[in-house]
Amino acid sequence: RGFTRESIEKYSIGYSLNSWDFVYTFLTKRGFDSKLLHSAGIIVVREDDDKHFDRFRNRIMFPIKNHQGEVIAFSGRALGNDEPKYLNSPETPIFNKSKLFFNYYQARSSIRKNEQAVLFEGFADTISAAEAGVENGLATMGTSLTDDHIQILKRNCNEVVVCFDADKAGVEAANRAADMLY
Repeated sequence: RGFTRESIEKYSIGYSLNSWDFVYTFLTKRGFDSKLLHSAGIIVVREDDDKHFDRFRNRIMFPIKNHQGEVIAFSGRALGNDEPKYLNSPETPIFNKSKLFFNYYQARSSIRKNEQAVLFEGFADTISAAEAGVENGLATMGTSLTDDHIQILKRNCNEVVVCFDADKAGVEAANRAADMLY
């Protein structure tokens, strides 16, 4: 996507190695309990043999921050044609993707100042727009807009610009979002 080094650092974009157990080995050697890593969604435990392996492999990683700017989950974008294209951390007691926006923490002051939010379809669109000066942009995380999302927007601005892809799925999602926002 041609992100600048500044954006990579600002959004803490990273990479997960193409390894089945690097993260598991790295973190358990440093004293992290495997049960905690599993409940946080960092690793997956295979039921048939109790083998641990990394959830995210060979992916560009986007940390997901809560409204206070704390990392509470991850989303990994597959490189190449791996499926799924985006893989999110599972829902946990502190991560509910239906109640959070990507980039809300960084965009909140600009949203309030401009009394407007720009809703993008994905993380990359939000980051690219920020590089172009649109600092009041945010995105849902692979989910449709929810009533919880709308309540967050309602508390912060009076106007929402929906900026989704022009393909059939994007237009349909934009229409659903517009109906809900209206």
